[in-house]
Amino acid sequence: TLQQGFRFIENESFSSNFQGLFSEISLDSEKLGKNYRQRNDKLCTIIQKISEGLAEFPPERDLLGDAYEYLIGQFAAGSGKKAGEFYTPQQISAILSGIVSLDSQDPASGKKKALRQVLDFACGSGSLLLNVRQRLGKNGIGKLFGQEKNVTTYNLARMNMLLHGVKDT
Repeated sequence: TLQQGFRFIENESFSSNFQGLFSEISLDSEKLGKNYRQRNDKLCTIIQKISEGLAEFPPERDLLGDAYEYLIGQFAAGSGKKAGEFYTPQQISAILSGIVSLDSQDPASGKKKALRQVLDFACGSGSLLLNVRQRLGKNGIGKLFGQEKNVTTYNLARMNMLLHGVKDT
């Protein structure tokens, strides 16, 4: 069922903008269990616990997006130097997004009202792009552009965008 859901998201929902989004996910991994039954039970437990946890919070909060950012940060902290390839700590991302959103012609006048486009040429998980979007509001940026060399990291960014309501085109 989960694989069918992944295929639906990739091929039929969001105008097929998420093609290949889950290509790196292996539901047959022995890390989930030795056999089909164990893997299925573990995945069902994980999904059930996430659902129970989300039910405790108000729906207007972006809990999935926040949880995703938190888990990426924890993974990055535990991975050492290699994590720098996909994750910029929130404090640094906040400073950089603040700089990007300033009026470059007159920084003393404060942040711009809108930006036509923003590009992160090594976007990792996409958190910097999302921070700029958050500073300027959902309608403050015409388009976000991100590129990433590593396919797994690229898909992390795409999932992050999806969880934060940004359509991948």
